[in-house]
Amino acid sequence: IQNYLVNLTAQMTISPQYAQVGVITYSGNTIANGGVILLNSNANYTQLMNAINGLTWTNSTGQTTSDIAAAYHVISNVMLRPAQGWRYGPTFVIVLSSAFNSTLYNGTYNNAEIQHLDSMAHIYGISLNGYGTGSQGFLTHYCQTVVTVSSPTALTVTSATSMNMISAIDSQYKTDRFPPLPPLSSVQADFIFVIDQSKEMLASDFAAIKTFLVTFVMMWDSQNIGINGSQIAVVSYNSQSILTQSSFSLNSYTNGQDLATAIGNLPPILSAQPDSDIAKAIKYVNSYTLSAAQGRRWWKPAFVTFIGVAQNLTNPLDQSQIDMLNANSQTFGFDYFEYPTTFQYLAQITGNIDLVERISDFDFSKPGVQNYLTFVEYIWRDWANSNSKRR
Repeated sequence: IQNYLVNLTAQMTISPQYAQVGVITYSGNTIANGGVILLNSNANYTQLMNAINGLTWTNSTGQTTSDIAAAYHVISNVMLRPAQGWRYGPTFVIVLSSAFNSTLYNGTYNNAEIQHLDSMAHIYGISLNGYGTGSQGFLTHYCQTVVTVSSPTALTVTSATSMNMISAIDSQYKTDRFPPLPPLSSVQADFIFVIDQSKEMLASDFAAIKTFLVTFVMMWDSQNIGINGSQIAVVSYNSQSILTQSSFSLNSYTNGQDLATAIGNLPPILSAQPDSDIAKAIKYVNSYTLSAAQGRRWWKPAFVTFIGVAQNLTNPLDQSQIDMLNANSQTFGFDYFEYPTTFQYLAQITGNIDLVERISDFDFSKPGVQNYLTFVEYIWRDWANSNSKRR
Protein backbone atom coordinates (compact mmCIF):
# COMPACT_ATOMS: atom_id res chain seq x y z
CA ILE A 1 0.00 0.00 0.00
CA GLN A 2 2.87 2.37 0.79
CA ASN A 3 4.36 1.63 -2.61
CA TYR A 4 1.01 2.31 -4.27
CA LEU A 5 0.63 5.67 -2.50
CA VAL A 6 4.20 6.67 -3.39
CA ASN A 7 3.60 5.89 -7.08
CA LEU A 8 0.13 7.43 -7.14
CA THR A 9 1.23 10.75 -5.65
CA ALA A 10 4.28 10.85 -7.93
CA GLN A 11 1.84 11.75 -10.72
CA MET A 12 0.82 14.96 -8.90
CA THR A 13 2.50 18.29 -8.30
CA ILE A 14 2.71 18.34 -4.52
CA SER A 15 2.72 21.89 -3.14
CA PRO A 16 0.52 24.28 -1.15
CA GLN A 17 -0.77 25.68 -4.46
CA TYR A 18 -1.44 22.39 -6.23
CA ALA A 19 -2.10 18.92 -4.79
CA GLN A 20 -1.89 18.25 -1.07
CA VAL A 21 -2.06 14.71 0.31
CA GLY A 22 -3.05 13.48 3.76
CA VAL A 23 -3.04 9.92 5.06
CA ILE A 24 -4.78 8.30 8.00
CA THR A 25 -4.39 4.66 9.06
CA TYR A 26 -6.93 3.03 11.33
CA SER A 27 -7.93 -0.35 12.71
CA GLY A 28 -10.79 -1.92 14.64
CA ASN A 29 -10.64 0.31 17.66
CA THR A 30 -8.20 3.13 17.13
CA ILE A 31 -6.46 5.53 14.81
CA ALA A 32 -3.04 3.96 14.37
CA ASN A 33 -0.23 5.57 16.34
CA GLY A 34 2.08 7.42 13.98
CA GLY A 35 -0.35 6.85 11.14
CA VAL A 36 -1.57 10.34 10.29
CA ILE A 37 -0.13 12.71 7.67
CA LEU A 38 -1.81 16.12 7.59
CA LEU A 39 -2.45 17.92 4.31
CA ASN A 40 0.07 20.67 5.04
CA SER A 41 2.72 18.40 6.56
CA ASN A 42 4.71 18.12 3.34
CA ALA A 43 5.51 20.97 0.96
CA ASN A 44 6.85 18.84 -1.91
CA TYR A 45 6.84 15.30 -3.27
CA THR A 46 10.13 14.23 -1.69
CA GLN A 47 8.88 15.15 1.78
CA LEU A 48 5.57 13.38 1.13
CA MET A 49 7.27 10.24 -0.17
CA ASN A 50 9.46 10.07 2.93
CA ALA A 51 6.43 10.56 5.17
CA ILE A 52 4.49 7.76 3.43
CA ASN A 53 7.45 5.41 3.65
CA GLY A 54 7.79 6.34 7.30
CA LEU A 55 4.25 5.28 8.24
CA THR A 56 4.29 2.55 10.86
CA TRP A 57 2.51 -0.77 10.42
CA THR A 58 0.08 -1.80 13.15
CA ASN A 59 -0.38 -5.49 13.84
CA SER A 60 -4.14 -6.04 13.92
CA THR A 61 -4.06 -9.81 13.96
CA GLY A 62 -7.41 -11.18 15.08
CA GLN A 63 -9.36 -8.00 14.26
CA THR A 64 -11.80 -8.55 11.42
CA THR A 65 -13.69 -5.27 11.72
CA SER A 66 -12.49 -1.68 11.44
CA ASP A 67 -13.80 1.55 12.91
CA ILE A 68 -14.22 3.46 9.69
CA ALA A 69 -16.60 5.87 11.45
CA ALA A 70 -13.80 6.99 13.74
CA ALA A 71 -11.58 7.54 10.71
CA TYR A 72 -14.31 9.61 9.05
CA HIS A 73 -14.63 11.70 12.18
CA VAL A 74 -10.91 12.47 12.22
CA ILE A 75 -10.88 13.31 8.50
CA SER A 76 -13.83 15.72 8.54
CA ASN A 77 -13.29 17.28 11.97
CA VAL A 78 -9.49 17.35 12.23
CA MET A 79 -7.84 16.96 8.83
CA LEU A 80 -10.24 18.98 6.65
CA ARG A 81 -9.64 22.25 8.47
CA PRO A 82 -7.75 25.30 7.19
CA ALA A 83 -5.31 25.05 10.08
CA GLN A 84 -4.27 21.63 8.72
CA GLY A 85 -4.00 22.84 5.13
CA TRP A 86 -7.52 22.32 3.77
CA ARG A 87 -8.38 24.96 1.15
CA TYR A 88 -12.15 24.46 0.75
CA GLY A 89 -11.53 23.30 -2.81
CA PRO A 90 -12.15 19.96 -4.55
CA THR A 91 -11.33 17.20 -2.08
CA PHE A 92 -11.09 13.45 -2.62
CA VAL A 93 -11.05 10.77 0.08
CA ILE A 94 -9.86 7.32 -1.02
CA VAL A 95 -10.65 4.54 1.43
CA LEU A 96 -8.43 1.46 1.10
CA SER A 97 -10.25 -1.17 3.13
CA SER A 98 -9.29 -4.71 4.12
CA ALA A 99 -11.86 -5.23 6.91
CA PHE A 100 -14.59 -7.85 6.80
CA ASN A 101 -17.03 -5.43 8.36
CA SER A 102 -17.36 -2.11 10.16
CA THR A 103 -17.37 -1.70 13.90
CA LEU A 104 -20.95 -0.87 14.88
CA TYR A 105 -20.10 2.31 16.71
CA ASN A 106 -23.06 3.33 18.92
CA GLY A 107 -25.05 0.60 17.24
CA THR A 108 -25.40 2.43 13.93
CA TYR A 109 -23.55 2.92 10.68
CA ASN A 110 -22.92 6.55 11.64
CA ASN A 111 -25.01 8.27 9.03
CA ALA A 112 -24.14 11.66 10.55
CA GLU A 113 -20.41 11.08 10.03
CA ILE A 114 -21.00 9.91 6.47
CA GLN A 115 -23.18 12.89 5.59
CA HIS A 116 -20.70 15.29 7.14
CA LEU A 117 -17.80 13.97 5.08
CA ASP A 118 -19.99 13.67 1.97
CA SER A 119 -20.64 17.42 2.18
CA MET A 120 -16.91 18.13 2.09
CA ALA A 121 -15.40 15.54 -0.24
CA HIS A 122 -15.87 12.94 -2.96
CA ILE A 123 -15.35 9.52 -1.42
CA TYR A 124 -13.98 6.50 -3.29
CA GLY A 125 -13.71 3.07 -1.70
CA ILE A 126 -11.39 0.26 -2.78
CA SER A 127 -11.90 -3.12 -1.17
CA LEU A 128 -8.53 -4.83 -1.05
CA ASN A 129 -10.03 -8.29 -0.55
CA GLY A 130 -13.60 -8.19 -1.86
CA TYR A 131 -15.30 -7.69 1.50
CA GLY A 132 -17.73 -4.90 2.30
CA THR A 133 -19.03 -4.49 -1.24
CA GLY A 134 -22.45 -5.05 -2.77
CA SER A 135 -25.68 -3.23 -1.99
CA GLN A 136 -25.56 -4.27 1.67
CA GLY A 137 -21.82 -3.94 2.16
CA PHE A 138 -20.47 -1.57 4.80
CA LEU A 139 -18.00 -0.04 2.34
CA THR A 140 -20.80 0.68 -0.11
CA HIS A 141 -22.65 2.38 2.73
CA TYR A 142 -19.69 4.61 3.52
CA CYS A 143 -18.38 5.44 0.03
CA GLN A 144 -20.01 7.03 -2.98
CA THR A 145 -18.14 4.73 -5.39
CA VAL A 146 -16.75 1.29 -4.53
CA VAL A 147 -14.47 -1.01 -6.56
CA THR A 148 -12.64 -4.22 -5.70
CA VAL A 149 -9.21 -5.76 -6.23
CA SER A 150 -8.28 -9.35 -5.48
CA SER A 151 -5.54 -8.48 -2.97
CA PRO A 152 -3.50 -5.47 -1.79
CA THR A 153 -0.65 -6.40 -4.15
CA ALA A 154 -3.05 -6.24 -7.09
CA LEU A 155 -3.54 -2.51 -6.53
CA THR A 156 -0.91 -0.76 -8.64
CA VAL A 157 -1.02 2.59 -10.40
CA THR A 158 -1.22 0.81 -13.76
CA SER A 159 -4.01 -1.57 -12.72
CA ALA A 160 -7.42 -1.03 -14.30
CA THR A 161 -8.92 -0.28 -10.90
CA SER A 162 -6.48 2.52 -10.20
CA MET A 163 -6.58 3.93 -13.73
CA ASN A 164 -10.37 4.07 -13.67
CA MET A 165 -10.34 5.81 -10.30
CA ILE A 166 -7.79 8.37 -11.49
CA SER A 167 -9.91 9.02 -14.56
CA ALA A 168 -13.01 9.48 -12.42
CA ILE A 169 -11.21 11.88 -10.07
CA ASP A 170 -9.84 13.86 -13.01
CA SER A 171 -13.31 14.15 -14.51
CA GLN A 172 -14.86 15.18 -11.19
CA TYR A 173 -12.13 17.73 -10.54
CA LYS A 174 -12.81 19.44 -13.87
CA THR A 175 -16.48 19.88 -13.05
CA ASP A 176 -16.02 21.06 -9.46
CA ARG A 177 -16.23 24.74 -8.69
CA PHE A 178 -13.41 26.29 -6.74
CA PRO A 179 -14.42 28.74 -4.02
CA PRO A 180 -13.79 32.26 -5.26
CA LEU A 181 -10.57 33.95 -4.26
CA PRO A 182 -10.87 37.26 -2.43
CA PRO A 183 -9.83 40.40 -4.31
CA LEU A 184 -6.19 41.18 -3.67
CA SER A 185 -7.18 44.58 -2.33
CA SER A 186 -8.90 42.85 0.62
CA VAL A 187 -5.77 40.99 1.73
CA GLN A 188 -4.36 42.12 5.06
CA ALA A 189 -0.85 40.81 5.58
CA ASP A 190 2.76 41.71 6.27
CA PHE A 191 4.88 41.64 3.10
CA ILE A 192 8.68 41.62 3.19
CA PHE A 193 10.54 41.85 -0.12
CA VAL A 194 14.18 40.75 0.16
CA ILE A 195 16.17 42.10 -2.80
CA ASP A 196 19.62 40.95 -3.87
CA GLN A 197 21.67 43.96 -5.01
CA SER A 198 24.84 42.12 -5.97
CA LYS A 199 26.76 42.78 -9.21
CA GLU A 200 24.10 41.35 -11.54
CA MET A 201 21.53 43.87 -10.30
CA LEU A 202 21.93 46.94 -12.50
CA ALA A 203 20.32 50.27 -11.64
CA SER A 204 17.79 49.72 -14.44
CA ASP A 205 16.86 46.32 -13.02
CA PHE A 206 16.38 47.77 -9.56
CA ALA A 207 14.18 50.49 -11.07
CA ALA A 208 12.01 47.80 -12.72
CA ILE A 209 11.63 46.01 -9.38
CA LYS A 210 10.63 49.26 -7.68
CA THR A 211 7.99 49.82 -10.37
CA PHE A 212 6.63 46.35 -9.61
CA LEU A 213 6.51 47.12 -5.88
CA VAL A 214 4.75 50.45 -6.42
CA THR A 215 2.17 48.77 -8.65
CA PHE A 216 1.75 46.08 -5.99
CA VAL A 217 1.17 48.71 -3.30
CA MET A 218 -1.37 50.55 -5.45
CA MET A 219 -3.57 47.45 -5.52
CA TRP A 220 -4.71 48.52 -2.07
CA ASP A 221 -6.69 51.57 -1.14
CA SER A 222 -4.28 54.10 0.33
CA GLN A 223 -6.02 53.86 3.68
CA ASN A 224 -5.70 50.06 3.74
CA ILE A 225 -1.96 50.39 4.34
CA GLY A 226 -0.76 50.26 7.93
CA ILE A 227 -1.57 48.53 11.19
CA ASN A 228 -5.19 47.88 10.18
CA GLY A 229 -4.43 46.73 6.64
CA SER A 230 -1.36 45.54 4.79
CA GLN A 231 2.22 46.49 5.62
CA ILE A 232 5.27 46.26 3.38
CA ALA A 233 8.97 46.16 4.19
CA VAL A 234 12.00 46.07 1.90
CA VAL A 235 15.31 44.46 2.81
CA SER A 236 18.20 44.98 0.38
CA TYR A 237 21.48 43.10 0.68
CA ASN A 238 24.64 42.18 -1.23
CA SER A 239 27.73 40.09 -0.58
CA GLN A 240 28.91 42.37 2.23
CA SER A 241 25.96 43.38 4.34
CA ILE A 242 22.35 44.44 4.74
CA LEU A 243 21.92 47.70 2.81
CA THR A 244 20.00 49.69 5.39
CA GLN A 245 19.97 52.83 3.23
CA SER A 246 17.92 50.87 0.68
CA SER A 247 15.63 49.14 3.19
CA PHE A 248 12.74 50.03 5.50
CA SER A 249 10.57 48.27 8.11
CA LEU A 250 6.96 47.11 8.09
CA ASN A 251 5.78 49.96 10.32
CA SER A 252 7.67 52.73 8.51
CA TYR A 253 4.69 53.95 6.46
CA THR A 254 0.99 54.10 7.25
CA ASN A 255 -0.60 55.05 3.92
CA GLY A 256 -0.23 53.99 0.33
CA GLN A 257 1.07 57.26 -1.10
CA ASP A 258 3.88 57.61 1.43
CA LEU A 259 4.80 53.96 0.95
CA ALA A 260 4.88 54.27 -2.86
CA THR A 261 7.02 57.40 -2.59
CA ALA A 262 9.44 55.66 -0.24
CA ILE A 263 9.79 52.74 -2.63
CA GLY A 264 10.47 55.10 -5.51
CA ASN A 265 13.19 56.83 -3.48
CA LEU A 266 15.10 53.64 -2.60
CA PRO A 267 18.62 54.09 -4.01
CA PRO A 268 20.31 51.36 -6.05
CA ILE A 269 23.52 50.19 -4.41
CA LEU A 270 25.99 49.04 -7.04
CA SER A 271 28.29 46.16 -6.10
CA ALA A 272 31.44 44.81 -7.71
CA GLN A 273 30.88 41.37 -6.17
CA PRO A 274 28.95 38.75 -8.20
CA ASP A 275 27.98 36.66 -5.16
CA SER A 276 25.48 37.53 -2.42
CA ASP A 277 25.01 36.76 1.26
CA ILE A 278 21.39 35.66 1.33
CA ALA A 279 22.10 33.67 4.49
CA LYS A 280 22.78 36.96 6.29
CA ALA A 281 19.59 38.42 4.82
CA ILE A 282 17.52 35.52 6.13
CA LYS A 283 19.01 35.87 9.62
CA TYR A 284 18.30 39.62 9.51
CA VAL A 285 14.68 39.05 8.51
CA ASN A 286 14.23 36.47 11.29
CA SER A 287 15.80 38.52 14.05
CA TYR A 288 14.85 42.05 13.01
CA THR A 289 12.26 42.53 10.27
CA LEU A 290 9.86 39.89 11.62
CA SER A 291 9.92 41.37 15.11
CA ALA A 292 6.99 43.13 16.77
CA ALA A 293 9.15 46.21 17.29
CA GLN A 294 9.42 46.58 13.50
CA GLY A 295 5.69 46.13 12.96
CA ARG A 296 5.22 42.37 12.57
CA ARG A 297 1.67 41.42 13.51
CA TRP A 298 1.36 37.81 14.60
CA TRP A 299 -2.38 37.87 13.99
CA LYS A 300 -1.84 38.39 10.25
CA PRO A 301 -0.02 36.19 7.71
CA ALA A 302 3.47 37.21 6.66
CA PHE A 303 4.89 36.80 3.15
CA VAL A 304 8.66 36.92 2.68
CA THR A 305 9.47 37.22 -1.01
CA PHE A 306 13.03 36.87 -2.30
CA ILE A 307 14.20 38.47 -5.53
CA GLY A 308 17.50 36.76 -6.32
CA VAL A 309 20.09 37.51 -8.98
CA ALA A 310 23.43 36.10 -7.77
CA GLN A 311 24.61 32.75 -9.05
CA ASN A 312 26.87 32.10 -6.04
CA LEU A 313 26.54 32.62 -2.30
CA THR A 314 29.06 34.35 -0.07
CA ASN A 315 28.20 32.03 2.83
CA PRO A 316 26.34 28.71 2.86
CA LEU A 317 22.67 28.62 3.78
CA ASP A 318 21.81 27.90 7.40
CA GLN A 319 19.00 25.33 7.45
CA SER A 320 18.01 26.22 11.02
CA GLN A 321 17.45 29.83 9.93
CA ILE A 322 15.46 28.65 6.90
CA ASP A 323 13.29 26.47 9.13
CA MET A 324 12.68 29.41 11.46
CA LEU A 325 11.73 31.62 8.53
CA ASN A 326 9.27 29.10 7.10
CA ALA A 327 7.74 28.51 10.54
CA ASN A 328 6.89 32.20 10.84
CA SER A 329 6.05 33.21 7.28
CA GLN A 330 5.05 32.16 3.78
CA THR A 331 8.14 32.21 1.55
CA PHE A 332 8.31 32.77 -2.20
CA GLY A 333 11.22 33.36 -4.58
CA PHE A 334 11.76 35.10 -7.91
CA ASP A 335 14.82 34.02 -9.93
CA TYR A 336 15.16 37.36 -11.70
CA PHE A 337 17.71 36.34 -14.33
CA GLU A 338 16.59 32.70 -14.57
CA TYR A 339 19.92 31.23 -13.47
CA PRO A 340 19.78 27.52 -12.51
CA THR A 341 21.94 28.00 -9.41
CA THR A 342 19.80 30.92 -8.23
CA PHE A 343 16.71 28.82 -8.71
CA GLN A 344 18.32 25.99 -6.74
CA TYR A 345 19.06 27.94 -3.57
CA LEU A 346 15.73 29.78 -3.71
CA ALA A 347 14.01 26.39 -3.91
CA GLN A 348 15.93 25.28 -0.82
CA ILE A 349 14.82 28.39 1.04
CA THR A 350 11.15 28.06 0.13
CA GLY A 351 11.25 24.29 0.52
CA ASN A 352 9.36 23.85 -2.73
CA ILE A 353 10.29 24.38 -6.38
CA ASP A 354 6.68 25.40 -7.07
CA LEU A 355 7.24 28.48 -4.90
CA VAL A 356 10.03 29.82 -7.11
CA GLU A 357 9.31 31.61 -10.37
CA ARG A 358 11.85 32.20 -13.14
CA ILE A 359 11.14 35.70 -14.31
CA SER A 360 13.01 38.19 -16.49
CA ASP A 361 10.68 41.09 -15.75
CA PHE A 362 7.81 41.93 -13.42
CA ASP A 363 5.11 42.65 -15.96
CA PHE A 364 1.87 41.91 -14.12
CA SER A 365 0.52 40.05 -17.15
CA LYS A 366 3.30 37.45 -16.91
CA PRO A 367 2.36 34.01 -15.47
CA GLY A 368 5.10 34.26 -12.83
CA VAL A 369 3.59 37.40 -11.31
CA GLN A 370 0.04 36.07 -11.59
CA ASN A 371 1.06 32.84 -9.85
CA TYR A 372 2.53 34.88 -7.02
CA LEU A 373 -0.60 36.99 -6.64
CA THR A 374 -2.77 33.87 -6.64
CA PHE A 375 -0.50 32.34 -4.00
CA VAL A 376 -1.07 35.41 -1.81
CA GLU A 377 -4.84 35.25 -2.31
CA TYR A 378 -5.01 31.53 -1.52
CA ILE A 379 -3.01 31.90 1.69
CA TRP A 380 -5.06 34.89 2.79
CA ARG A 381 -8.38 33.15 2.12
CA ASP A 382 -7.36 30.09 4.09
CA TRP A 383 -5.94 32.19 6.89
CA ALA A 384 -9.06 34.33 7.09
CA ASN A 385 -11.33 31.26 7.10
CA SER A 386 -9.34 29.40 9.73
CA ASN A 387 -10.86 28.99 13.16
CA SER A 388 -7.41 28.77 14.71
CA LYS A 389 -5.81 32.08 13.80
CA ARG A 390 -2.78 33.02 15.85
CA ARG A 391 -3.55 35.98 18.10
